Amino acid sequence: MKNSFPVIAFATVVLVFLAFLALLYVPPLKSYWAKEAGDLLAEAADPVGSTNALITEAEVDRLPEPMRRYLKFAGVVGKPHLNRVHLKMRGQFKMGTNADWMRVTVDQVSTLQPPGRSFYIHGKPWPFAAISGIDSYRAGEGRMRIRLFSRIPLLDVKGDEITESALVTMLNDMVLFPQAFLSTNIRYQALDAQSVEATLAVGARRVSAVLGINAKGELTNFTSTNRWRLEGKTSVRETWSTPFSRYTNLGGIQVPGRGEAIHFYEDGPFPYARFAVPELIRLNPTNLE
Repeated sequence: MKNSFPVIAFATVVLVFLAFLALLYVPPLKSYWAKEAGDLLAEAADPVGSTNALITEAEVDRLPEPMRRYLKFAGVVGKPHLNRVHLKMRGQFKMGTNADWMRVTVDQVSTLQPPGRSFYIHGKPWPFAAISGIDSYRAGEGRMRIRLFSRIPLLDVKGDEITESALVTMLNDMVLFPQAFLSTNIRYQALDAQSVEATLAVGARRVSAVLGINAKGELTNFTSTNRWRLEGKTSVRETWSTPFSRYTNLGGIQVPGRGEAIHFYEDGPFPYARFAVPELIRLNPTNLE
């Protein structure tokens, strides 16, 4: 027994070393995102010979007045319809109510037909640790993956709640490319002079949100009760809101220069994400650059 400790210690070191070598052969999460994002763009490619018809005022005028006001303010009339988007942006993220804000970078692809989204986020919550995640919707299913150092799995979840939340987020993303609000699978109902309910239908699923639109035409808030959050291994339905402000012109389209995401807990709101105006938006790309 006296000589057993060195043997156990040596075996432990060997196992740790072998595990480290194995991790070197695990592709980083960003490579999975690039494959998924590229596939989404390919699946949504325009048919050969098709053209990007321009959005007409008549298309916008069919919508309830608050939505007309917003889309005309955004400047979508005369712009091409779109089916694919690739964007990059920076922001800040909190991993818990008592956590510090960490800087994050985002790379995202979204498609309208078929509906798809792959959102990659990367940040360093601690000085010597990096976290990467993919929040995606593809082929009718939502999925969330999180890894430490881009290789060590921390979370990989699917299911109805993740899928429903992913559709809400897809609808929310459209404020960055508002031409998408003219998609035929979205229905609108005016609630009052400055708010409208938007309902996105994908297959048998329906998700809704209330869009707040001020007198100027700015979309200032997005609120939905069709989102879920994870508490341990349990999914909890929540109210989720994303205030928008500081609108700026990006490629002839008015987009918010600041967006914030807020969970509403029983003891109050928890702002957990902030994003600035995208540093890149590519409309109708056929591949990743």
